[in-house]
Amino acid sequence: MLFTPMLVSISPASIPHEFQISTDVECWGFTLIVSLLAGIVFGNLSSTKLSNAAPDDSLLDGGRSATAGIATHRINNVIIVFEVALAALLLVGSSLLIRTFLSI
Repeated sequence: MLFTPMLVSISPASIPHEFQISTDVECWGFTLIVSLLAGIVFGNLSSTKLSNAAPDDSLLDGGRSATAGIATHRINNVIIVFEVALAALLLVGSSLLIRTFLSI
């Protein structure tokens, strides 16, 4: 809603005008559900792994240090890969959207 006037002011005549550009309740609901599910899934991934481990596992895996073991590092690396892939996907999608918008 904030950028709608700006988009309408730079849009060509083939794009719908301001009164035709809007979001509905289904769009907001879908966005809310997807963001909540993503937060719940990725937020609980680490806690689920830690709840199954015995308290002394990190000390046994780490040797002399009390750092996390190999399994924890593997999970962290997988999460980082997913985050980078999602960021790349969003970057490509937004650039294609902008390119399409400018070519109309």
